[in-house]
Amino acid sequence: VYSDFTVTHMKTRPSPPGRNLAIYRAAEARGEPLSPRDKFYFGRELLGAGLTDEAERTLEAAALDPEGWYVNRIEACSALAVCRERKGDPEGALAALFLSLALGEPRSGVLSAIASLMRKTGRIGEAAFWYESAMRCRDHSPEGDFDDPRTRSVIPLLGLTECYWLLGKKAESRACHERLLTMAPAHPTVIKNSGFFAAHPENEDGGT
Repeated sequence: VYSDFTVTHMKTRPSPPGRNLAIYRAAEARGEPLSPRDKFYFGRELLGAGLTDEAERTLEAAALDPEGWYVNRIEACSALAVCRERKGDPEGALAALFLSLALGEPRSGVLSAIASLMRKTGRIGEAAFWYESAMRCRDHSPEGDFDDPRTRSVIPLLGLTECYWLLGKKAESRACHERLLTMAPAHPTVIKNSGFFAAHPENEDGGT
């Protein structure tokens, strides 16, 4: 049964630092083979611990494992992209994200991440396409995804506000900002953009 109510898990005390990573390390030391699911979660623990090179190898193995659950494989691609971006390899990060598109229906988080990488590397028109695509994605949480609704709303709208302006689509940029004022008025970038638009009246850019 799925509903839109929120459940918050309140721990009585903090978990010991590195607990899960230590469990996987112990299994590794015993020579126990990792299941496809364990590869995914071990890779995430390594990434969280800042062990980027090892995380990259483990997450790549999880993403490519044909025995793995497709949801975990898609999420492994996203985490793998984070590893590669951290290492200064944006093209490798894009390759990891594009791999996920062969594993299942596109996820908004993946498409928003593709758009962000495109924007950072100056491919503004392509970035706008992927942000627009992210907004059309559906919620995949019923399939077991860790879905973040911001990746098909606030995040792509923030990206499109910038991309449209740089592409000369200034009316569209303002429209995205107006939507964000109702969705996330306290977001620091929305507040900053309000000042920007106030300094650039519509009659200066040919807007309506």
